[in-house]
Amino acid sequence: MSEMKLSMPWCCVVLLCFFLVLGPVGRAWGQTTPATPGTGDVDPALSLKVFEEARKLIEKGDLEKATGLLEEWLRRTPKDVTNRRNLIHIYLKLDKPEQAELHLKIMTEQASRETEWWAHLGRVQARLGKLAQGAASLEQALNLASGDIDVVLDLARVHSQRKDFAAARKVLEKALPLGKRTEDLVGELAAVLVNLGEYSAALDQYAKLQRLKPSYATALTMAQVAQRQGKCDEVVDALAQWEKEFSDETPYLLLGVCALQANQTEKAEKMLAKGLEKNEACFECALKLGDLYFKGKSWTRAAELYSAAAGLSPRDHRAYVQLGQAEANQGKHLEASRAFASANERHPKDPDTIYMWGIETLRAGDKGEAWKIWGVLEELDRAKADELRKLLLK
Repeated sequence: MSEMKLSMPWCCVVLLCFFLVLGPVGRAWGQTTPATPGTGDVDPALSLKVFEEARKLIEKGDLEKATGLLEEWLRRTPKDVTNRRNLIHIYLKLDKPEQAELHLKIMTEQASRETEWWAHLGRVQARLGKLAQGAASLEQALNLASGDIDVVLDLARVHSQRKDFAAARKVLEKALPLGKRTEDLVGELAAVLVNLGEYSAALDQYAKLQRLKPSYATALTMAQVAQRQGKCDEVVDALAQWEKEFSDETPYLLLGVCALQANQTEKAEKMLAKGLEKNEACFECALKLGDLYFKGKSWTRAAELYSAAAGLSPRDHRAYVQLGQAEANQGKHLEASRAFASANERHPKDPDTIYMWGIETLRAGDKGEAWKIWGVLEELDRAKADELRKLLLK
């Protein structure tokens, strides 16, 4: 459902244009097909007169009074489908889904075999956070119109919001043989499969989507999914021919990490440096570029990058661990000890970090503090504690 954040006069113009040109409430959020005359004991002429009065109030910008008028009329003539449709539309345009839900429930009672009301009810309920009710309403809509792809997609998305990805998958796979809006269904199914952790199946769907409708967005998503599986060849293949579309650091980081893993030093440096150029705040770019220099034993440059990474993401312990090792390799034991202490603050009870912290503290000349660190380590890892103790007793 589209959000309406317009000034009052423009909001009124939009509502009036919708009533006069398109008719009240269609298929997407907040829209339905044109209204039909009221049924039962409703006087069509009087119903039209009430609507005309409401329309004039809307034209003046008095939306509250317009809705009040229609609410009062509906209390007297609850079977006036025309004005209930209008009122639902107004509430949706005024961003009042709670009131719209009340009238949509009435519509599903009065027209229980009409798909659109169940569909709109489900969408509004989902918007209100009533995901279970929303799913049930959308399922009812789908039972009435199994080929309605809008409903299929909305139901799948509500299931995904509920973290019921298996249900979302079932709905989407059932709709695919219909051959309608295949691109939308395949894209949604691929995302669901990622959430299910079925990365190979997801990649197959993204590859299918790329054949149906090639796009950089799909290529980038494919590369990200492939990297989760450590399939660097597929990362490279997915991004090939799309370099002109690279607009941020993400593709450069993906390619840089893969080049780093393949020992392609020059390519890795180039990609990661470009990532930092695109976004100076890219923590992973700085961290991985630091790893590159660390691997090449360029300790000073590595330490600079790790220090920069620590500043970009102060709560992440990884940069401090790497910084400690880079400083230790330069013989800067006090600085290394402080870096490992910072890593421990952010990620406590890691035996490897505490062990390195103890060693660097000892090498920095603070044996008393090193013994305290040994006491902490002994409770976590007896073998590493014994190693540190031997060094302390020398």
